[in-house]
Amino acid sequence: MEMKQEGMEHILNELSLTGQYSSVDDFVKNGALPLADVLAEINKFGGSLLYKKSDFYLCKALPDKTFYEIVVVGKEARLSDALRKLKSKMAALTNEPYWDTNPKQDETAAYLMVDESGNESNVSGTSVAEAFVRNACLVSFNRSAFEMSIITVKSSTDEADGNVNNVWQEGQVCEVLRNAGFLSIPDYIVHTYSGKLDFSQIGARNGLELINSENLSLFGSAFKKFNQLSWPQINVDDGLDYKEFEKNRRTRGYFPDAIWNKGVKKFRVDQEKRCFGYVEDGVFYVIRIDLDHVLSDFG
Repeated sequence: MEMKQEGMEHILNELSLTGQYSSVDDFVKNGALPLADVLAEINKFGGSLLYKKSDFYLCKALPDKTFYEIVVVGKEARLSDALRKLKSKMAALTNEPYWDTNPKQDETAAYLMVDESGNESNVSGTSVAEAFVRNACLVSFNRSAFEMSIITVKSSTDEADGNVNNVWQEGQVCEVLRNAGFLSIPDYIVHTYSGKLDFSQIGARNGLELINSENLSLFGSAFKKFNQLSWPQINVDDGLDYKEFEKNRRTRGYFPDAIWNKGVKKFRVDQEKRCFGYVEDGVFYVIRIDLDHVLSDFG
């Protein structure tokens, strides 16, 4: 019976595991751990199923050892503390669901992957071709030839080339889901930019719904910068222009007394747009967004 899940499908890319790791420790640190982070992100967004090719376990993780030999039957899985903790997650990659029990790609067609130089390689019968046909997202290992967000594939049965989304690091899943329409902009912002910023207290009327595809890059740049800077840096950054927002007869009605008592602050997104909030325990709680600088002018 074929398993199904809502939203975007994800397929493990067996072509990204070609013996590129020099040791078990190297595989754990630079292969298994980053992949586990990606899988955790997929699960966070409800994508619990990961399709893979049924013979994936035969892929070489080390030049002389297969994935199966290291993770499932090898002594390395018992001796390495890090690998032992990951064993259940990694071993699950050898289990169903397998896409090749019911492939969607046309077995009579040729599927070619096209690199940036225009060179073509045949990927027929692989997960790359299957992801292309299913409009699924590939999940690849690090240190492979697949460290690229978009993979171009063309089929002998289609006139136009197609793009396949590909992830290999934590944080990329969220971006793919937003671009594909499976994740709303407010949810994308919360998952991507929470840290020094907290969006849990923001109101609906003047909140994240004001951010759209046209101004998302502006807000995203400001949110990213705010998270990356230290508080001493934020306080003196000319771009953010972080400062107190004054309570006066024109502004006092915008926030309840409980919020004013916390000390309302604001920072700049661009010449017109501002974010308002308060700080507790080193976290800026966003409570309002101003798109046209009207509120900011009052205080």
